[in-house]
Amino acid sequence: MGEVAQQLDVKPHVLRYWETEFEWLRPEKNLKGQRYYSQDDVELVRLVQRLLHHERLTIEGARKFLDQFRGRWKDGLAAIESGLPTAIASPDSETQAIHRHTEELARKVQLLERQVERKDQEIKDLKARQQVLNRELIQERQAHNDLRSAVKKELLDLVKAADEDTPHRSGPALA
Repeated sequence: MGEVAQQLDVKPHVLRYWETEFEWLRPEKNLKGQRYYSQDDVELVRLVQRLLHHERLTIEGARKFLDQFRGRWKDGLAAIESGLPTAIASPDSETQAIHRHTEELARKVQLLERQVERKDQEIKDLKARQQVLNRELIQERQAHNDLRSAVKKELLDLVKAADEDTPHRSGPALA
């Protein structure tokens, strides 16, 4: 594995990952459990590398392309290098689909950003309105308290005046 990784300038963990993603890439193992890549395996790795890194296909796109050349990996490489339509069709259609999806996501992000801006403005407006209402409430409470105090004072004054106008008896009433 190390030799193949070095030969193709690919990290060993990447090779192990590709083995999990591409069913055709199953190198034999020796008695020590080390992977042994046949020449066919090396050609497949070279093709996978080309599809993913140079042609910029996704794993799924590379799988679809490889289906056309199962076991004939050199033919797949030749198809890419010669620019045959089969080699080009998959990447282009996939790339276009990705671009369309990316553009749609960008539009959705812009829409959401505008909605967030509107909601932020609504929040600012509501906070300003809340401050006005709080000031009005404080003024109303103060006016209510002032009125209550004035009414209380007036009632006390009336009770006091009524008490002063009432003759006081200083002793028992005579019959």
